Amino acid sequence: MGLPTFFVGTVLAWLFAVKLGWLPVYGWSGWQTKILPVLVLGLIPFAQVVRVVRFETLEVLGHEYVLVARGKGLTHGQVVRGHVLRPALIPLASMPGPLLGQLVAGLFVVEWIFSIPGLGRYFIAAAEVGDYPLTLGLTVALTIMIVLANVLSDIALAMLDPRMRDAAS
Repeated sequence: MGLPTFFVGTVLAWLFAVKLGWLPVYGWSGWQTKILPVLVLGLIPFAQVVRVVRFETLEVLGHEYVLVARGKGLTHGQVVRGHVLRPALIPLASMPGPLLGQLVAGLFVVEWIFSIPGLGRYFIAAAEVGDYPLTLGLTVALTIMIVLANVLSDIALAMLDPRMRDAAS
């Protein structure tokens, strides 16, 4: 999680393309060219989601109602499915907004490293040549998308978590 996208992308490109020769590094033509960019973009958000789910699951496993469910003779799987999973997954509803911002920032880097034609490359090219209307338009559009994702994730969190509804009133 702490490694920057450009470092992860460069190391994976070197390992799988240069050292092992398994995957191509540049382009967007076949399914093999999509593996490394998708892996680089998905690795950090995946690590964050796993970290949050693990932390929340361990926290919920310590609550009294889980201990009572175990005391009633339920199996570990029944306890996890029936009493732990839903409360542990509630914090995931607040993650899409920040993750979208990270993905957009990572997309710029990944498109540059793997020579993928996309929005990030156009944005960088427009900024380099001084096309300010395009740069500003893309900035506003991406900002609106990220703000909308944050608002929708906050609404989803308020709908799923009764503690949030009680705090708002």
